Amino acid sequence: MVTFADLRDADTSALYTAGQAWWRYAEALRALEERMNDDAAGGLLRAGWDGDAADTAVERSEAIEGYFDLRSFAADLVAGVYDSAYDQLWQLKWRLTAAIDQAAAEGLSVRTDGVVEPPSRRAQELTDEIAGIVGEAGAVDQQTADALALLGPDAGQVGTAGWTELSEDAGGLANLYGLREDSVPTDPAAAAAWWGRLSNAQQALYLAAFPAVIGARNGLPVVVRDRANRLALSRHGVPEQSLLDRLAPSLAPLLGPLAAAGSWMVSRNQRRLRPQTLLDRLEASEHRPDHQRLYLLGFNLDDDGRAVIAIGDPDTADHTAVYVPGMSTTIDTIGGDLDRMQNLQQEADRLTFGRTGDVATVMWLGYDTPGADLSVARSHHARAGAPELDSFIDGLRAARHEPGHVTVIGHSYGSTVIGTAASDGNGLAVDDIAVAGSPGMRVDNVDALQIDPRHVWAGDAEDDHVSGPIGWFAHGAEPHEEGFGANRFVVDTEGHSDYWKRDTDSLENQAAIVVGHYGAVHLEHGEAPS
Repeated sequence: MVTFADLRDADTSALYTAGQAWWRYAEALRALEERMNDDAAGGLLRAGWDGDAADTAVERSEAIEGYFDLRSFAADLVAGVYDSAYDQLWQLKWRLTAAIDQAAAEGLSVRTDGVVEPPSRRAQELTDEIAGIVGEAGAVDQQTADALALLGPDAGQVGTAGWTELSEDAGGLANLYGLREDSVPTDPAAAAAWWGRLSNAQQALYLAAFPAVIGARNGLPVVVRDRANRLALSRHGVPEQSLLDRLAPSLAPLLGPLAAAGSWMVSRNQRRLRPQTLLDRLEASEHRPDHQRLYLLGFNLDDDGRAVIAIGDPDTADHTAVYVPGMSTTIDTIGGDLDRMQNLQQEADRLTFGRTGDVATVMWLGYDTPGADLSVARSHHARAGAPELDSFIDGLRAARHEPGHVTVIGHSYGSTVIGTAASDGNGLAVDDIAVAGSPGMRVDNVDALQIDPRHVWAGDAEDDHVSGPIGWFAHGAEPHEEGFGANRFVVDTEGHSDYWKRDTDSLENQAAIVVGHYGAVHLEHGEAPS
């Protein structure tokens, strides 16, 4: 129980000092995690050491790295508890001191129990005010004690058990402090402003308690979303394999005519392993240079799955390209799309002639893609994905402190999603639109895209069988045709999937668009911006 004398004489700076010590501890843990990643696991991998011993050493290094990551989250929560207590108690002490000074200014005195005398109506008002302040301090004291007890000692758990314990602790803290996931704004600009108003303690608690919500929210900083999504993925863990799961890869080739059953078994196994597969892909990128690391900006493991992954940080890059893949792309098949965006990022970064890291690319599988069936000729998937893409790009803009150059690139049916988004409402908040292998953008001409026609670009390989036949009866005019009104950039690749192949004019032209070097884009027809 907090008394008047306790609050009057309290040294709240001790709480501040404790909070800062825990914040430094959390940062030290993250630094150790980074060292384990760069110097231990990364060093072993770069050395080319191979074999069972090497695998064990890397696995052990990554396990220690995961432990540091887990404990840094926990340390953030403890720091947040102390910070919250400090923020509230120093304000209460300031209010108490003001009440005491007011009593003295009016010729009254305050006893050691907080009662103001001599008795009068004014003295009673001040007594009640002081009692209220002391009562609030008592509630803060109890809240802090409950929070620290809830966090408990470090049991040293690792793996899924440790993340589950952290999840339970964070959820309990959020309930204790009255934080709710439905208080996170859904509008990107509002979400960015809301996050900026939160204290460090509140940010840490929201991130740990509601990682799936924070990770998916457009408008929040990229590094925050990535950290939240990795936490959410870690909580999924990897369920124990059933006998069917273990046998699926070996049985599938033996099923012969029952190919569909074999495919289902392998697909089931892939879905079960999705959390760890995605985490492994993210963690493998940590051994690359900083500007080539992957950031997870959203995911959904259900059905075909969704994933939004950035190569490089769009919040700090001068140029960002958002790539929308096409039909039959699932979370299990995004490796090729990420390779394409890595090629584009490296080529575009080479063209900036500035610091490394000027360019970030985003593989945006944020919608349910159609399969290689009649659904690809319908608009349902594009209409459902368009507002999601619009919100994501608005979020990129809202999260930055200064403008950046944003290009959206659509491949195959991804261009149909882009066309639907750009022609709806007030369009897309991008500087350039580029498409390749497009079956149509669901508009008659470039004017419907609500952007300067000189900033719309289209490429088409002569033997690409997707751009043309499907659009003829489903998605409208072909954007690479001169009558559409867009710039047609030179493509020297073959087929539907090689537009981002290294050492090609097709890749170089798109890279030049991404960094705004429009004069370097080789055109078949159109007018490049000056």
